[in-house]
Amino acid sequence: MVRKGNRKRKPKGDSRAPAAALAAIGALALCAFGLWRCMDGGDEAGPETPRLRAAAVSAVDVGPGAEVDPTILGEANLLEQEKAPPAAEDAAAAVDPKAAQPSAGIDAAGTSAAAETIAAPAVSEAEFPLHAVAFHFHTQIFAEPKDGARVIAYARRGAQFRVGERVSTDGCKRGWHEIAGGGFVCDGQGINVAKQKVTFSPSPPEPDLTSPLPYSYKYAVGDETPEYWRIPTPEEVALAEKAFARLAEAPKPGPNGERHDAEALREVLARAAALSEAADAGPMEAPSRAPAAAPSAEADAGEDDDGLPAYVYQRMIKGFYVSTDDTVTENGVTYARTVRGRFVPDKNLAKAKASTFEGVLLSERRTLPFAFVVAGGSKTLTRKVSGALKEAGAVSRYDHFPVLEELTYKGQRYVRIGDEAFLPARSVAIARAAEPPADLLPDERWIDVNLAEQTLVAYEGATPVFATLISSGRPGHETPIGSFRIYGKHVAITMDDTAAGDEAYSIEDVPWTQYFREGYALHAAFWHDRFGRVRSHGCVNLSPSDARRLFFWTGPRVGASLHGTVATKANPGTRVVIHK
Repeated sequence: MVRKGNRKRKPKGDSRAPAAALAAIGALALCAFGLWRCMDGGDEAGPETPRLRAAAVSAVDVGPGAEVDPTILGEANLLEQEKAPPAAEDAAAAVDPKAAQPSAGIDAAGTSAAAETIAAPAVSEAEFPLHAVAFHFHTQIFAEPKDGARVIAYARRGAQFRVGERVSTDGCKRGWHEIAGGGFVCDGQGINVAKQKVTFSPSPPEPDLTSPLPYSYKYAVGDETPEYWRIPTPEEVALAEKAFARLAEAPKPGPNGERHDAEALREVLARAAALSEAADAGPMEAPSRAPAAAPSAEADAGEDDDGLPAYVYQRMIKGFYVSTDDTVTENGVTYARTVRGRFVPDKNLAKAKASTFEGVLLSERRTLPFAFVVAGGSKTLTRKVSGALKEAGAVSRYDHFPVLEELTYKGQRYVRIGDEAFLPARSVAIARAAEPPADLLPDERWIDVNLAEQTLVAYEGATPVFATLISSGRPGHETPIGSFRIYGKHVAITMDDTAAGDEAYSIEDVPWTQYFREGYALHAAFWHDRFGRVRSHGCVNLSPSDARRLFFWTGPRVGASLHGTVATKANPGTRVVIHK
């Protein structure tokens, strides 16, 4: 067992927390289904693509071969089973392509201007006079102000909103409020409403929406790396090391053990009563809590079901990634503090080195077909008067050129990239023009993914506006072929797999994730730099810069202060066409 943190111990606190505080995440949970498909399936060892031993990773099991991010399900999954995701056809049918497109163009989406699609718009204080702050790690936004309404988005803890006056108490004792930008929140159900600006501390750091990566990332450089709920004392470190050594010699349990997300439940039970009392007393700063929602002092002294001290969240193995906030030094030891408020010895971690590759903006003067060099050590060839091809200058991987001509010479395929300059076709991936879908609306945005070439082209109507490289599913984990619509988007979402054998993984906050069919998504991959080659478990990997550009260009639009959303008729998802 290399990871744990979901304990069966009952938390201290008021067990009479209102059921509303434990409402299901609903449609947002669909976006986390089948996350095992999305990750790197490469076979190269190294600091950015390490091979991992079989490992049981803490997660909430929602069905055979499907797991979800426990930080999203959290308290809800302890009470009721999540529903299966709709078929791709159903998701597409729920979208009205005539609705407004996202505001940022593909060129603006590569700059800080793209953050306008997610930054706070101008708000009428008369229409939205109240303030609100999210206090659940993921706070739900609903389509209607009533019990049983559909979840359409969520915000992370600490997000602040302007909201209107109470509009209903249907299923919400303290009342429903409309948030600026659309949607409704239930006061007390993950959110606190007051007349004055409110905060919640500690909260995760806000994602950097203007950078290729919204957070900083580090990975474990070796096995048996501890992650603690809180900073341990030197004596506790020694006890943890002894426990790790003992468990390292024992057989590791399989991936199908019973698991629960006790952290989220602890938070709800511990804060519900206090927040309710605070609201009754009038506007005030939302009360803070212990950073890591660690076990109670009494429970902290014992061991969990895995034989580890209760203050240990998990045992990490080489290649597990965490999103980090800051470093803290105590008792002579420097710890990396994760976005979720836990602590890992910084000496056991190394900083992730993301690819800097970026695709190409297209125009009338730079159009398809377009070639990207994907093979290292490639050289251009020049044609003499006799017609023979001779080696000329070298090119680098990810260099790109307009394709002027494709030809065959002595049984080998070449692409002409200049007057008398050629590249072997085997060394490049070519982004080619594709026919628009028959029912496409004028200027409707859509994405074409060519699995044979490992390229992606973004279109506005019949006009290509952006081309880049991808990494899709390797043999045995093929990316699905068909026409889909993006049905859910996340600024970042955790992905892990317990049953991937040597390729088991745990990666917190995978950036710019856009789900288009069940657990298949477009998303950034910062753990490898082999775009243009197949290597994933089925998802479409993009470089961080490209994934961010597309995230702000596609629908559904992610609203101000939100961390994720699902497609609706008013906020439709962009079409994604995948073919060989």
